Amino acid sequence: MRLPLPKLRACLSVAIAVLTATPNAHSESANFSIDKVVETVLAASQGNTDAQYCLGQMYFFGNGIPKNTSRAVHWYRQAAEQGQASAQYILGKMYFQGEGVSKDLGRAAHWYRQAAEQDEASAQNSLGLIYATGEGVSKDYIKAYYWWNLAATSGNENAAMNRDKVEKNITAAQISKAQEMSRNFVPVETKKQHCKSSAVIV
Repeated sequence: MRLPLPKLRACLSVAIAVLTATPNAHSESANFSIDKVVETVLAASQGNTDAQYCLGQMYFFGNGIPKNTSRAVHWYRQAAEQGQASAQYILGKMYFQGEGVSKDLGRAAHWYRQAAEQDEASAQNSLGLIYATGEGVSKDYIKAYYWWNLAATSGNENAAMNRDKVEKNITAAQISKAQEMSRNFVPVETKKQHCKSSAVIV
């Protein structure tokens, strides 16, 4: 079967990048396999969210292919826009830090929220921090407590510590409201695929 030209170009561009990479990119620690790389690129180009997230990881860490944070952002975004929670969280983090993209706290908050609503604990913790500091959103200690409480319930120790600290800045009534919000939380359908390609180590 003949591949559509855009998909063929994507596969060839990655294959060429791998073949012309420095020797370090071919180390055993990266579990290098050009077949797996091309297989992942093809699946990602066909819209497979698992492969898209996986390819983002490969570009971000330089596993099997040369490190490229801009390309990592591209593939994380492809997966995130299809609802992949892990990609949404990482994309939010990259916007927050300005890594591979221009720093944008509003976009960071958006992607953190998308992942947090799927009960992604790390995103919930990060979203709590954003609400506590007012970076990219209006400062809101109740919402900060709410997201930290949810993450703490999932076992996130940093969130538990942050929640306990913010209690000093809000009233008992506000804490009660945040706890009620937590009890009423219903996560959206989750998409937390993981990389399965042997070309990836995370």
